[in-house]
Amino acid sequence: MYRCKSGKHWWLSKEDAEKCCNGYRRVLCIGDIQGCDRTVYEDETETMYGYKWVPIFSDGNADKKKGSSFTLSPE
Repeated sequence: MYRCKSGKHWWLSKEDAEKCCNGYRRVLCIGDIQGCDRTVYEDETETMYGYKWVPIFSDGNADKKKGSSFTLSPE
């Protein structure tokens, strides 16, 4: 396991730990999973979703499409 730059979060991959708390934010994408590095298909609800890293901009907003992505808080 790897810790992020701040030391607050643990990740299974070194690449994820390097991005966490280092200018990127992890977002959840439901339906439109293009560009996601992790994807899941949930049989019970027939829902496809995934996770991806997006840059954090100076205004504090992640690069996301309206209604298709949600910001996850690892805390």
